[in-house]
This record gives sequence, structure tokens and C-alpha cells, in this order.
Amino acid sequence: MLDILEEIFEQMGVSVSRQGRFLKTGELPDTIFTYWNLGSKIKQIYDNDYFAIEWEWAVFLYMQDESQIYTKMSEFITMAMEKGFYPDGMGSDVPSDEQNYVARYVKLKYIENKDLSEGKENGGE
Repeated sequence: MLDILEEIFEQMGVSVSRQGRFLKTGELPDTIFTYWNLGSKIKQIYDNDYFAIEWEWAVFLYMQDESQIYTKMSEFITMAMEKGFYPDGMGSDVPSDEQNYVARYVKLKYIENKDLSEGKENGGE
């Protein structure tokens, strides 16, 4: 499932980093996504086995061009929904630690169903 999220970032052509991995040396790109896994919950348990996992992700978008931040986040959310993610809304403004950057945040959920025919999870991390 992480691979699906990373595929969306790649398709958007925007730099991406795990949250908290900003390098304090060097220049940040004009636009960057960061993400963080907020956790997971086992769902649909029956007969000592599970059939689905609900993953929760936080995705942040930082941009220098504040005129494009809503459009870019909306584009990301649309692509995420097309890939099976469920957003908690269309995003929220959040403070940026970096001067000259604006930021938005969205929380995503993804239901990872276990492939019962092979006993494997589909789309797993």
C-alpha cells in the first residue's frame, strides 16, 4: 500500500520525503510532499484470522507558491481516491516551520484486503 502512495507522488512529479527527514543543510524544493504513517488497525477478524487492515496516513504539502496550494492538494486527493484511499476531507491549512512556505495537510485511510486465495495481503507495505 505504501507503494501505491509513492506512485501517486511520482505521477505528480513533486519531491517527496518521509515526515521529519528534512535536511537542514541544502535547499528545499519549491514544492514538496511529506508523509507519515499514523498507524493501522486489523479489521474483519474471524476464526483467529484477519481479512483486512485499515492503514492511516498523514500527508503534508509544502509550497512556496501559495496561489497553487489548494489546487495541488486537490489534485493529490483526487488521485489518491482513484487509487483506493479515503481522505478525511479536502485538506486543512497547517503552519510551516520553513519561512516562505505555506502548507496543507490531509489524513488518508486505506483498506488493505487479504488475498484469501493465496493467503497473502494485497498491496502490503
